[in-house]
Amino acid sequence: MTVTTTINALARALSGIVDDTANPPADDRTVRRLLEALRVGTGDGSPDALSRAVRRFQAMAGLPTDGVAGPRTVHMMVTTLRQARPAV
Repeated sequence: MTVTTTINALARALSGIVDDTANPPADDRTVRRLLEALRVGTGDGSPDALSRAVRRFQAMAGLPTDGVAGPRTVHMMVTTLRQARPAV
């Protein structure tokens, strides 16, 4: 098996790990806390305001702007937070 074949097989196997259809969106409280830590305003806390805040973050991060905090969006939120905070 070549290196390319191995990498492709690994990529196919791992592609299901970050699949928006296999994982439910994060709960509203967690999403709100992540957005607030990222300094993205969440408005009045209503579901519509939270969805708009998620869309704003998704647009800033270059993600599809569907307003749903699925696995890719949450992963990007956490990654952005880690990059913004100095290592301890």
